[in-house]
Amino acid sequence: NPWPPLYFNHFGDFYIILPMYLDGLTTFLFGLTRFATRFPTALLGALTVFPTYAIGRRLTKHSAPALLAAFLLAILPWHLVLSRATAESVIELTVIASAAWALLKSGEKQSGRWLALATILTLLSYLIYHTARVFNPLLWLGYLVLFWPKLRVRPKFLLSQIALATLFFAPTLTINQTEWGRGRFAQTSIFAEQSGVSIRQTEMIYNLGRDNVFLARLFHNKVLSYGREFVNQYLTYFSPQFLFGELGWKNTRYAVPEAGLLYLSFILMLLINFWPRPPTQGTPIATKGRLDFRFLLFLLWWLMIAPLPSALTVIESPNIRRTVLMTLPLVIFAGIGWWRAFGFRWRKINLGQLLAFLIAVESVLFAYLYLKQSDLKSSLFRSDGLPELAAYLAENPRQAERLVVTGADDLPLYYLFATHNLSPTLAEQFGFNLRIKQIDGVMPTEYRCLIDLPESLLTTLPKNTLFFQPETCDTASNEDEIKLTP
Repeated sequence: NPWPPLYFNHFGDFYIILPMYLDGLTTFLFGLTRFATRFPTALLGALTVFPTYAIGRRLTKHSAPALLAAFLLAILPWHLVLSRATAESVIELTVIASAAWALLKSGEKQSGRWLALATILTLLSYLIYHTARVFNPLLWLGYLVLFWPKLRVRPKFLLSQIALATLFFAPTLTINQTEWGRGRFAQTSIFAEQSGVSIRQTEMIYNLGRDNVFLARLFHNKVLSYGREFVNQYLTYFSPQFLFGELGWKNTRYAVPEAGLLYLSFILMLLINFWPRPPTQGTPIATKGRLDFRFLLFLLWWLMIAPLPSALTVIESPNIRRTVLMTLPLVIFAGIGWWRAFGFRWRKINLGQLLAFLIAVESVLFAYLYLKQSDLKSSLFRSDGLPELAAYLAENPRQAERLVVTGADDLPLYYLFATHNLSPTLAEQFGFNLRIKQIDGVMPTEYRCLIDLPESLLTTLPKNTLFFQPETCDTASNEDEIKLTP
């Protein structure tokens, strides 16, 4: 299927297709390079600063806090790492943020053109990442409820808003009825067997002993069991350990050791928003009545619903990709707090300037940890060494008839990338988990080390065979074993 319209069937794991088309476009323009494959996500991630500024400007009616919010997003560890790692959710954030801005402009100007743009962008986000299916209809519903008094001035415009808010539930319900729509959710959701909820429920029921059907149905029913798991997952995303500690990076290929998703300075920035008025005047944002109350509630609603899709899943949880939508309201609130901090003075010390110094120190520290230390943990979840091996095999003429590589889960992709081999005839040769028997004499195997290779495989190999294995394998014992083979 060379032009799939909605999804890509990766052996039952159904990838949404639009990010692949973006990569296809840039590799067509710039060639099959690392730059070309990373460029769309990095570019669209950087463009998120514009809707962030626009939404912050609309909330505060002042450019300074909006600029501070956009700046914070540009240097935010959470957003920066995902943008460079080609995470589809970063593109989704840009599109949804732009759609939200267009939606707000449509209500403010009662404009059908802005409403059409918001509709198109919202529908587009369904083709980017899975979380849009849950987030979009809830965001439009919240907007409709909060801005109802202003929208009902023009009844026809209000009816179109209601129709669209209702419409966005249709793609969610329709997609969830399809095999490709249920595929990823079935693998990761709290309702799946691997979540452990049903197992814990069964254990507790057995622990009650016989003749306790009433207690079992009262305390160990599915509503309570799955409800508790959902609440636990949801609250995790607002915990300090997730936002400012290392829990957010835990067990992910994006891990940055001793760094948080947000800078610690955000704590003070966010807390300042709860202070009624700075002790000194002259700060526009500190004046009462400057914030649009309905707009403030809209951003709070955004923040509350952003973790909902991720709270329904347990695999790779807590998950920073599925909750990247949280970053926009967080940086806007932090930007407002930072701007308000300039109204706090003690002698010659200005709290806003102090926060600027702390942000500078934290960003330099994060840059060091990210550039020099992130491989300490991320290498455990990535294929370190395989891209270099693939490049070596592609650049050096082979001195052997066969090249057997162990511990090579992702080597086929890296090898095809390094050799620029885009032959469609290879598609039918791939099996589950990206297994392929042979490419150009290169045999990537599922075995971790040479000593694990079965005799049935070794006896079929020609004598002129070159073996590659990870450095972590026991070299001495492997050499002894290989000497016994033909």
